[in-house]
Amino acid sequence: DRATLDPESLTKRSTRARVYLDVGNNLPLDVILQDLSFKVNLSGYTVAKGVQIIPRKKIKSGEKQIVAVQFYVDSIMARRGLQKAVSKNAGPILKSFLARLKGKNQTITDNLKGIMKIQGTAGFRMLVGSIEIPFTRILDFSPEP
Repeated sequence: DRATLDPESLTKRSTRARVYLDVGNNLPLDVILQDLSFKVNLSGYTVAKGVQIIPRKKIKSGEKQIVAVQFYVDSIMARRGLQKAVSKNAGPILKSFLARLKGKNQTITDNLKGIMKIQGTAGFRMLVGSIEIPFTRILDFSPEP
C-alpha cells in the first residue's frame, strides 16, 4: 500500500522504514499472518536483508487489512537509492514534490512505493476450528513501471 523512510534518521547509521502491506484473504477460512521474512531494494540498492517480522495479524475470510511493518534499513544505501531515483526521475519527482509541499508538511520520503522492491516469504496459519494449518506465500512487491 505504502512505503516510507523517516527523514530525520537518514543521517544516522540506520534509517527507520515503514511498509504498509495490503493483505487480502481470498480463502473461505480465516487466516493469521504469522511471520514475514524479506529483503528490501531501493532503486536497485539492497537497503535491508534478512528482515524478520512477526505481526500475528488475524485476517477474516474475504477481507483485506493494511499491515504496518516497521524495520531499519542501511542509511548509506538508502541515500544512494534515493539519489539514483531523484537523478533518474528528477523532473516528475520534483514536480510532485513541489506540489505536495504547498501547504503540507511532507517530504520526498513520504511514499517510496514506486521505487522500493520487497522480496521474501510470508508465513500464514489457516484457522480450521481450533486447529491452525501453516502455509507460506512468496512476497514479490516490485515497483510499478
